[in-house]
Amino acid sequence: MGAMRVNATEEEYLQTFLELQEDGVPPIRARLADRLRISPAAVSEGIHRLIDRGLAVEENRLLSLTPAGEEAGRAVVRRHRLAECFLVDILDLPWAHAHREASRWEHVLSNDVERRIVELLGDPPVCPHGNPIPGSKHKPPDDSAMTLADVDPGSVRLVRISEQAQADDAAIDFLAEAQLLPGHVVEVLPDAAGAAAGTAVLSARGQDVVPAWISALVWVAPA
Repeated sequence: MGAMRVNATEEEYLQTFLELQEDGVPPIRARLADRLRISPAAVSEGIHRLIDRGLAVEENRLLSLTPAGEEAGRAVVRRHRLAECFLVDILDLPWAHAHREASRWEHVLSNDVERRIVELLGDPPVCPHGNPIPGSKHKPPDDSAMTLADVDPGSVRLVRISEQAQADDAAIDFLAEAQLLPGHVVEVLPDAAGAAAGTAVLSARGQDVVPAWISALVWVAPA
């Protein structure tokens, strides 16, 4: 028996659910509405459809995916991140533009094309933004990462950029221009302007202050 077929809207919900989990955000309706940028009423309708189709369950306002929902969600996350790798590594699309373009590809990639991308790229463990690709045979580094907003001063290595930051033009453009990319090492400077202003860092480009809302979406590990 094959995997349950889901439409593009259902895929968006399942994908967003897994992205919230990845960022340590409780998967409740309000958070889904924030990420999807739609009304709470629209989210409630979408969640009811997922529950009716056996893709999700809800208990005490906390949502969880069924095995069928988990499988379908991981499949769309996998296609999205493989598409990002192909766009950046093969087509040389600018890093900051990969997320939006891959959001179109994720709903249309066939299994045959997905397999060919995996063969061509050597089954990458992470996307260009450092997020793990479900189903890869190569495990990403086991980093005990925390957000840039939460680290103490010192050298850190950028590990991954939240999907929420990738979907925001201001955030991803800032990170690209400041060269704050996964794998790069930066020095987190002592707080001089107050935490509300953001996180001061010294990178290859020089000194920058990463706005607080962006630094909360960038995950780092000790260098």
